[in-house]
Amino acid sequence: KGGAHVKAHLMYISRHSMASAEKVALENDKGQLFDNIDDVKELYEHWSKEIDVNKSPGKGVNQRDTMHMVLSMPGKADPLALRGAVRAFAADNFGANHEYVFALHTDTDNDHCHLVVKCRGFDGRQVRTSPERLQHWRESFAERLRERGIDAEPTRQEEISYAVFCLKTKLQSVQQIRDRKMREIFVY
Repeated sequence: KGGAHVKAHLMYISRHSMASAEKVALENDKGQLFDNIDDVKELYEHWSKEIDVNKSPGKGVNQRDTMHMVLSMPGKADPLALRGAVRAFAADNFGANHEYVFALHTDTDNDHCHLVVKCRGFDGRQVRTSPERLQHWRESFAERLRERGIDAEPTRQEEISYAVFCLKTKLQSVQQIRDRKMREIFVY
């Protein structure tokens, strides 16, 4: 989708696109923080330039440039533990070959992190997703949370698909998932 899409998304997750919202620092794969609008602009200009230069011939508009993941669970959590779990999860799964940034949002009923990964790796290969890989990521994130004292179990794809179906058709809410004893992880 190109650099403009990256800009809009990074502005959203850092809350710089929302005038009245409290701003949120982005953290990248090197541990650098981007906490003011000039830093975020510099980041998306760097990413946009690389994305637009590295477009595969003939794919242009349809090539996936970034992957957005929401790492979430019902309710509130220790923000430092959640941030540490996301940091470890991202480093384990993407750090060797991909640039990424993440932002912690605690301004909703459910604390969550937005993780944005550049799909083209340092080796020039694209991130590939599959149902199995998504499930592996859910399990990996749940493990990182448990290491930091947060009870978590990965959500199965079938539960997510059902919850999304229910939301889209307005048949029922995802409350049944939120009511479980242990906190569950959504990665989608």
